[in-house]
Amino acid sequence: MILHDLRCVACDGEFVDISQGQNLICTGCEKKYPFVLGVPYIGEFDKNDIIGLIEIAANLSNRKNFGVTPKEVERWETVLEEFHNSDNKEGLRKNNPIVQSPYFGNRYGEWKEIKTLTQDIDLHGKKVLDIGAGLGWDSHRLHLLGANVTALEYSPLLAESGRENFPHIRWIGGFSHLLPFKNQMFDAVFCNAALHHMRDVSKAISEALRVLKQGGILVTTCDSFRPDSTKEDFELKIFDAEPAVLLGVNEGIPRLTEFIEPLLKNSKSIKVELFTHELSNFKKVFSAIGLFKNVTFAKKKISTDKLFDPSMKKWNLKADHSFLKKQSGSLALRILLEEVWPEKAPLQKDTVLSPSKYAEWLLSGSDAIQKLAPLMPDHYIDLPFPGRSSSKFELLNGWRMPRPYEHLRTAYKRARWFLKKPIDKNLLQFQIRATENSIQDSSKANVLIDNNLKEEIIFNRDSWATASIDISDVAPGQTFAVEIKNLSDDMNLDQASFLVKERRFVISDKQKTSSSQENNSRVYVVIPVFNRWKFTKKCIQQLLDQTYSQISIIVSDGGSSDETLDETRRLFPDVVVLQSKTELWWTGAMEKGIRYILQEANKNDFLLMMNNDTEISANYVEQLIAASLAHRAAVGGLIVDSRDTEKVLDAGEYLDWSNYTFSVVDTIHPQETFRDDVDFLPGRGTLIPLEWVRKIGNVNPKMFPHYLGDYDFFWRLKTAGCRLGVCYEAKLLAHIDETGIILKEPVVSIPNILRGLLSRRSMHNMVDHWRFVNAHAPRSIVVQLKFKLFFRISHQLFFRTHLRYVVFPIYLILTYPINQIKMFVQLKTHIREKGYDILCYPSLIPSCIRVFIYLLFCPGPIEEVDCEKFGVSLSQLKADNTVRNLKANQWYKFNTIYLSRRKEKELLVYARKPIFKLTRGIGYFLALYKQNK
Repeated sequence: MILHDLRCVACDGEFVDISQGQNLICTGCEKKYPFVLGVPYIGEFDKNDIIGLIEIAANLSNRKNFGVTPKEVERWETVLEEFHNSDNKEGLRKNNPIVQSPYFGNRYGEWKEIKTLTQDIDLHGKKVLDIGAGLGWDSHRLHLLGANVTALEYSPLLAESGRENFPHIRWIGGFSHLLPFKNQMFDAVFCNAALHHMRDVSKAISEALRVLKQGGILVTTCDSFRPDSTKEDFELKIFDAEPAVLLGVNEGIPRLTEFIEPLLKNSKSIKVELFTHELSNFKKVFSAIGLFKNVTFAKKKISTDKLFDPSMKKWNLKADHSFLKKQSGSLALRILLEEVWPEKAPLQKDTVLSPSKYAEWLLSGSDAIQKLAPLMPDHYIDLPFPGRSSSKFELLNGWRMPRPYEHLRTAYKRARWFLKKPIDKNLLQFQIRATENSIQDSSKANVLIDNNLKEEIIFNRDSWATASIDISDVAPGQTFAVEIKNLSDDMNLDQASFLVKERRFVISDKQKTSSSQENNSRVYVVIPVFNRWKFTKKCIQQLLDQTYSQISIIVSDGGSSDETLDETRRLFPDVVVLQSKTELWWTGAMEKGIRYILQEANKNDFLLMMNNDTEISANYVEQLIAASLAHRAAVGGLIVDSRDTEKVLDAGEYLDWSNYTFSVVDTIHPQETFRDDVDFLPGRGTLIPLEWVRKIGNVNPKMFPHYLGDYDFFWRLKTAGCRLGVCYEAKLLAHIDETGIILKEPVVSIPNILRGLLSRRSMHNMVDHWRFVNAHAPRSIVVQLKFKLFFRISHQLFFRTHLRYVVFPIYLILTYPINQIKMFVQLKTHIREKGYDILCYPSLIPSCIRVFIYLLFCPGPIEEVDCEKFGVSLSQLKADNTVRNLKANQWYKFNTIYLSRRKEKELLVYARKPIFKLTRGIGYFLALYKQNK
């Protein structure tokens, strides 16, 4: 076996073969690397690899059945060449079964791209590395070109198949971000449609260049990329409808920066040729008048064939990378290594599993799953279900993105959870139903625990079936895998999907004989009070009338001076009254009540924070307990206005640290029953498992005496790992007129502003917000947020008082030049996005030149009579998205200046005449005035 080019990824040492093709041992650190399924595997798996290894184990049935052989590759190569050179492609498509294959388009695209990039490269007798070799298709293609090929593959099963079917190829198991080869070992490196599958694209490219000889070539092909500015849900929204990803194929759409970062960093060592196919936002450079000269802009209504080569477009990396970072498309690279790559070979640390041990587990798929599950990283275990957001991990495990108004999750073909077995529950329950698109009256699904069949469920479209899975054989605290497999043969995305909701652990019948904790959990209600006896009386009575009987009520006084305490003791002798002679405010009274119940309560009891100025239905507590047990969460009710119960005040609250804003959801979908994983719950009508209170501690009256006391408590609760949710079936009526100071008036007096900023009863109290930022904000932005708070104070004083009439004009004068500079900076971006069509959006043009540009170049507003005058169909213009509606009825504005029809062009020329814009502009504003009058 060839060993001279290999390196130990633990110490960078060399190897000797100590057992005739069974083990390699490093001469430096003496680490042993066994052959795995006949292939030397250099490196070990870490926690980030466990997800992929579980998918390999779950699809173990495909072993030995991949069907990729040299004969098959050569047959396809012949057909692809024939198709490419044929003048009668349609004829070949009708008569050749390979051309009719659903995979032919992808194979032909790859083949053509590789052919283009290698047409001037002589690989005969060259030492070539194929990274991400898979089953060996591309490795054999390179072999046919005369290369001596080494194939690197991550999956032991794929490497095993490749070694058996392509024995003339040298097979090595290993990692693309940690290549097991010494520096400068290969004349060429290839990576076909594989980089976007890899967990670290930048490191994979850097490693590929490290093992290249000086003067060698790296070729990568068929990799999708996306704009740098896109968020993670860009990928999720695309893959949400991709069956292959939902079945576990780790497709990715990396940002362009991930491909080019190492190339820009070491640009002196390489010569880069960067190619794309048509970009989704491709812009064509045209010269134009001064302001628009040499600026790229979007092509509209022009055939792409007339603008550029439709096959591949070559770019200059240094000149064009800023522009390309804003695009998405398909990328290919051809890189000449002119100088030795300067990056050092990385070493592997913190591994958790050897490939040889994993191969032993693969003898039994269930055994592999069972042993891999405990190695799963903690952040993938017990994920909120269904949750309000999604992740790539959940997609790979079959779960489609959640819909915001449905408390359920859609799964395709099979879905998987990784859960930790509770100490005290032996049943896992969930409900399952077929989708409305299912073509079968009833469907079947198998439920597997660690790949062992536990139950077969029959379900249909019309009703939910309940699955109760016995997990008594799983050790308490152990992580295990749950898999739900739809047994239907249908592969259609919609028809093969199913719905799941209400996952929870429950006590089995056997356990109920010795424990009834779920039925006997006591709810301790703490009501902070300060006078307002009529509210307190009604609140206590509503709690006593609850359908849930195990309730203890604690009235925690904050210094009342009316009849509240005496009347409570007289009318409700079973209610605990905690009296205070000093004013405690909300947090102090709540802290005293919680301190009391922590001494009285048992492990599985609940705390219910309740304000006395609220109203609840008779089953309010029962609904909250059911939701808390189902979702293992602290749960609040849907807060509505007591004067209008259809008006939602709080359906969930979130915090945006970047702007320090607290956004409250005030609309719900008719089908929505629960909002999962909110950032805050209010301190009124919220149920919290007492085990979490014991874990994070009491509320903090010293830091937050009144407002933000509940925010501080629930933020600590969430960061400690407790889920927070809102049960929309449990309504809480709030007397909004009894809340604290809320500054709503556009202009108020300076004393009122100061009162709003400093009063203890004000939710805008700046001292409280300053402390909240200090305590909980990410350290990197604390200073920035404090500046924001300072500017908010200034804004309140100078722009919400009568000082605004003096300050505002000065502010406009001082900020106008700055705003214009910002608009000019943004203008370049707008022109890149819209091109000449920027003329149809004059509001994006800086105001200092807007009138001049508008009168000379922009089209003015039009009416239907203008269209009739030129014989243009207004309905056609709207259908083509050529025009958009303005605020005044029957008035329209052009969206584009790229028009293909002669009459439309004549209308556009007319609309751009200055005299037309003046008369039609006056007509438009008169119409708008009459409409709003």
